[in-house]
Amino acid sequence: MGPDLGPTCRARAIAALCGLALIAGVSAGSASGAAPREWIVSGSLTGTYGNNVTWIDCVDSGATGSARERATLKATLSGGKPAPYTGTGLFVAAKWRPGGSWSVTGSKPLRTEAPDGTPTCGAPQPFHCGGPIRGGGAGAATIFFQPHGKVLAGHFAENDFFKEGDNPCPSIESMPGGTGPLFGLASTAIEPDAFFENSLKPGSLIISRSKLMGHASFSIRHAVGPDGGCARRSEYTRCTQSGRLTLTLRFTRAH
Repeated sequence: MGPDLGPTCRARAIAALCGLALIAGVSAGSASGAAPREWIVSGSLTGTYGNNVTWIDCVDSGATGSARERATLKATLSGGKPAPYTGTGLFVAAKWRPGGSWSVTGSKPLRTEAPDGTPTCGAPQPFHCGGPIRGGGAGAATIFFQPHGKVLAGHFAENDFFKEGDNPCPSIESMPGGTGPLFGLASTAIEPDAFFENSLKPGSLIISRSKLMGHASFSIRHAVGPDGGCARRSEYTRCTQSGRLTLTLRFTRAH
């Protein structure tokens, strides 16, 4: 068993060094005569997310705004070259494709100015916005699986996240003041929880060594619910969340 590179590989800044370490391990295994077992890795991050929030939009009058979000995430992961396994570590390189849609409906008081220039709130104005779920980057994903007893423990060294967009509801954000909707995919920890990338909830993607040494296809899954962030969001007078996201990684023998 080689050195424990798990904590190192979790630091994205030195992901390349982890890759070199694993490649070296694969090369050593091949040189010793062990035939590598090559695995094609694909996967998905799927599920639903929803929230219902209320906030004080005008402190002087106590007028409130409210919003309800519903999102369905259907992101898919496809692999590049097969990942060889010789009994040491495993390096997976793949790419995410975003999928799914989101919508937010609610109402927000219209902001106006009194004759003396004092801001005030008018009657509630309904709003609706929505669109496709978008990736936060180029979609690249790399996962390093390191030996740990009879299993391999994996962590993303490079990854993408999915969100409602950079400016999902411009008509709402153009209204000065107030809080506004909670865009859950972009603003909560439900996705980092699914990817084991939340430092407050440490964990690993676990694969049995025996499965990697076999021939049968297999999958690993990790499902999470909302992050409980409503309790930490004092800007909302009411905040509830619902839904569940599931990360699935599928391993199929290349030959």
